[in-house]
Amino acid sequence: MCGYIGNVHQAPGVIDLMNELGITLPLPYFQSYQLRIHPALITAGEGGYHLSNAMWWYAMKKVGGNWVPDTDITSFNARNLASRMWKPAIESRRGLIFGTEVGESKGKDRYLMRSQMGLAVGTVYQDWHAPGVEPIRSMAVITRPPHPRFSQYHDKSIPHFLPMDAEAIKTWLDPRVGSDHPEIRELLETPKIHTPLSVTKVKSFVRAEPLGEPEELAADE
Repeated sequence: MCGYIGNVHQAPGVIDLMNELGITLPLPYFQSYQLRIHPALITAGEGGYHLSNAMWWYAMKKVGGNWVPDTDITSFNARNLASRMWKPAIESRRGLIFGTEVGESKGKDRYLMRSQMGLAVGTVYQDWHAPGVEPIRSMAVITRPPHPRFSQYHDKSIPHFLPMDAEAIKTWLDPRVGSDHPEIRELLETPKIHTPLSVTKVKSFVRAEPLGEPEELAADE
């Protein structure tokens, strides 16, 4: 499960990639949880790459003339990408979030994972339209099967970390490239830690009160 992502400093890897994508700097400061508007979803569209606001909860329903999260369907993470919910999005509606930290839990323990170079986390998104109703964009963070070294902090899945590489990210965001493309398939089928992570057991993710010394989780070779 991935339920917290933050951007609390200007990571050099993120700055370089945003420059490469032509996205206006700086990236907004955020500490974002599920069921809240995330201010920095990156997608490909007309005229290049864009930042947009997105509700971090994929399934929506219309209530009283407004789109609201459908909490009867747990949809802040996308895991089984072959399912009816996720299959259309993984083919042509892929996005990403740049940040500097993610939060994971194992049992009652919470772990804040920070990267000095920055992180890129893959998402899927959906735009919701209806007559007379303001359109809204929703998203889910993609998670993949457990990673052997990440499992000591969360043993059910790993966030879909993307390489901090401009060409790989451009391929990932390209709506003309389907999930059967060799590079996309490799990214989805081989989850990796792409940048070193400093992992600290904390009382809460936002306040980051440490409950122990940080541990280093090296990037995969």
